[in-house]
Amino acid sequence: MQRALELDPDQWRIYRDLAEIYYRAGDNGTALQLAASGAERFPGNYILELAYSKYLTVSGDYQKSLDVLEKTNVLPFEGENTGQRLHVYNHLLLAYEQYENGEYEQALAHIEQSERYPENLGSGAPYDPDYRDQNRLRKMIYDKTGQRVLSLQAEQAIEDYDLKHGERGGRSLFDQQFSTMVIRPF
Repeated sequence: MQRALELDPDQWRIYRDLAEIYYRAGDNGTALQLAASGAERFPGNYILELAYSKYLTVSGDYQKSLDVLEKTNVLPFEGENTGQRLHVYNHLLLAYEQYENGEYEQALAHIEQSERYPENLGSGAPYDPDYRDQNRLRKMIYDKTGQRVLSLQAEQAIEDYDLKHGERGGRSLFDQQFSTMVIRPF
């Protein structure tokens, strides 16, 4: 693939595919560099912009990933929600970082942002969205700040969703991984 890029750097798919190869091999830095080059070379290509956002997220640069998403316009099509998932994931990770730093108001603001469905990301809100991770973080914040009533409301929202849909109902592997790795251990 590297040779293909050298021979024909005007093929956007090579940047995407090569970045994914490096990512799967554990070389996130090279994946990020390739995705950034591809997104710069092909401005407006939402597939490369989503890949760039993904590798920024993997690299821990959550705010920059959100900045890329803000400028990305995804053409809506059935089942496409990559941009929305990255939007949610980045906001929740920033919220968690701020929670860890005691910046509870900023954390709550990111939680609120994670519940939005920006039109430019090509994915509308589902009929019954799953906000359990958001409510778990809210509960953690409210417990820490002594806001018992709000903590109980967040806990009740989680229980209500679980009763209606089951504990894993409506969750992609991406969402389950976030919940398992970031929220539940704490």
